[in-house]
Amino acid sequence: HPDALRYRLTVLTTILCVGGSFTAFTYVTAFLTRVSGLPLRAVAPGLLLTGIADAAGILVTGLLIDRPPALSRVGPAAVLSAALLALFAFGTSGAATIVIETFAGIGMSGVAIALQSHVLVVAPRRTDIASAWYSASFNVGIAGGPLIGGLVLSTLGLRFTPLIGAGIALLGLAAIAVESHLARGSPSR
Repeated sequence: HPDALRYRLTVLTTILCVGGSFTAFTYVTAFLTRVSGLPLRAVAPGLLLTGIADAAGILVTGLLIDRPPALSRVGPAAVLSAALLALFAFGTSGAATIVIETFAGIGMSGVAIALQSHVLVVAPRRTDIASAWYSASFNVGIAGGPLIGGLVLSTLGLRFTPLIGAGIALLGLAAIAVESHLARGSPSR
């Protein structure tokens, strides 16, 4: 049901989840070669697997988007957050990093599809304007993530970009929880 506060929380969630992802993955080649110790020639196949995982995340989320709707947002955001935390914890192993990145790809693409669908459900007015704001929020996350990642890179170091990205994505997960709580308390439901 349309609800301005839930809509704003969905836009915020988009900024946080996309921003968290891009905080870590803007510097993925450097992370794979310097932190994980993979040779440069392994980067392209690793990114190909992540791209395939992105497609899988879209497919799975598309199939589950209405069963129940809150889970279709919580699940991918939780997978993304956990994968970024795991990347920090186990990212020094090349093979583990590739596997973890595939899960992050599944989570990120799932989040994108779930939130894009949800924003149209909670939009308080015209869905075309709501969709435009969703797109803008996605771009804020795309721009903000590398900015934050660059700050992390210059202060804490490359190793910490997934940890900070995970923290930001977890804030997105918290925003989903708040929005879901508001939906349950809504008199129209």
